[in-house]
Amino acid sequence: MVMSSDEIFPEKGSRFAEVTPDDHGGYAWIAALLSLIYAFMVLVVRVVLKYRRFGLDDGVLVIGYAIGLAHWSLIFTALRKGLGRSRTLVGDEQEAGISQLVYASRFLFFMTLACSKCCLLLLIRFIFTEIRRNRVWWICNIGIGVALLGGLASALTVSLGCQPGGTLRGSDESHCSGEATRWKIVTAYEILTEVVIVTITAIFLTNLQMRLERKSRVLIAFALRLPIIAFTGVSLNYLLRHLSSGRANIDITMSIAWQEAWLCYSIMSATIPTLKGFIKSFTTAGLPGAVLNTVITGQETHTGSFAMTSMRSDRNIRLRPETVGHVANAYPGRPNHRALSFGRGRDEIAEENGSTASKGSKEMIIKKVVEWGISSS
Repeated sequence: MVMSSDEIFPEKGSRFAEVTPDDHGGYAWIAALLSLIYAFMVLVVRVVLKYRRFGLDDGVLVIGYAIGLAHWSLIFTALRKGLGRSRTLVGDEQEAGISQLVYASRFLFFMTLACSKCCLLLLIRFIFTEIRRNRVWWICNIGIGVALLGGLASALTVSLGCQPGGTLRGSDESHCSGEATRWKIVTAYEILTEVVIVTITAIFLTNLQMRLERKSRVLIAFALRLPIIAFTGVSLNYLLRHLSSGRANIDITMSIAWQEAWLCYSIMSATIPTLKGFIKSFTTAGLPGAVLNTVITGQETHTGSFAMTSMRSDRNIRLRPETVGHVANAYPGRPNHRALSFGRGRDEIAEENGSTASKGSKEMIIKKVVEWGISSS
């Protein structure tokens, strides 16, 4: 049974946006509205989880949200003016104005993606970096610089030398030469950077003395960035269709819809590693809130236990037995071994139910740098 166009595209009635053969704006409306709602719902969750313990990564992500909000505003304005409608419904002058709005939104789009990557790299630097600067610290900082410059370069790549008023013209390349090639390059960069972020996280995890189960849990938290690859691929596919044989202004809507999903998931996934279930992999009490720097030395006995001989601390804190236990569980027989451990002090005891209470610090994770020498007796 073949359905008529009237059955496939019913009359608008009282609906907010319609989808007809000459108007596909409804697809972009749905994608943009849902991406805005979901993104800010996750932001609220992040604020609740990290209340009074905000870090630099949170500030960068908030900047990303502000830029993203400006991007959504431009998209909504373009949709109200007629984005997604055929030329028979909008005039040339109105179409040029819509094109300029979409053109401007692309710059904000890529800068929001860059802020999302920087947020994640700052979190990685905080988790895996010791008190002093080390190799991980430098790698993360270089990555942050690459992410910022890459976001700016991507925005310039898809817009430099192009006429803002011709963004929606489809197969007409008179307004922007090599536009398809530009987007292929930008998409390849976005996919590469996401893979690199997950890869360096996996490498950093191999240097931590943790159970494989916990390492896997943390890696999954960061690997949940990888679905972005699917969003980039689908968005590029629809854009290339539009550039090859699409109708001006109307067939670009599916590409814009998938770009909104891409943007939403990018800033949402930057919050996933901060969720309590994943952070608990680093510490037994959820999200404790102090930074402790303690140096412990000891000797190995024939039974494999450690006899603690001295303890120097920058603060006069008596450690609870379970805190010292983290040191005793390290691999014996490795002289001059340096490890990153987590523990709780007398003034920073978190409840076993995952409470995040803290008396003097706004940080999220206890970091304790432990040094010990091992010798046989």
